[in-house]
Amino acid sequence: MNGLLFAGLLFTALGAYGCYYYPKMRKALTGRIEGTVVRYREGTAHINRKKIAKVWYPTVAYTVNGVTHSYDCTDCYETEEPLSTEGKTVSLLYNPANPKICRRAENIQAKGALAVAAVVMLVGIGLIVLSFVA
Repeated sequence: MNGLLFAGLLFTALGAYGCYYYPKMRKALTGRIEGTVVRYREGTAHINRKKIAKVWYPTVAYTVNGVTHSYDCTDCYETEEPLSTEGKTVSLLYNPANPKICRRAENIQAKGALAVAAVVMLVGIGLIVLSFVA
């Protein structure tokens, strides 16, 4: 399998998954709640596509119907070591039918995410076509 075809299939699959995932999550996650950061976990992340940096991922606690849940927010990291968790809140969207399922509200509501997924899928289709023409 040539490189263009492989890249095209990969991009198409990733884009198609994004086009499927974002609308599905938007539809399911209708409950809005503020969660409280209870601790941080040290990790690493790519920043500006090149640099791998030390970051801190928060674990957010939230209570729905008297039951407390926690969410490891891997998409809302801090780049400087937090001195305390006091007073830090994160807006979350959760599934009322299954409150254990939640995501950061900012990421699910981002309208650009679906557009990016569609562009990635179209680039993949273009690469597949190009692999057969070239």
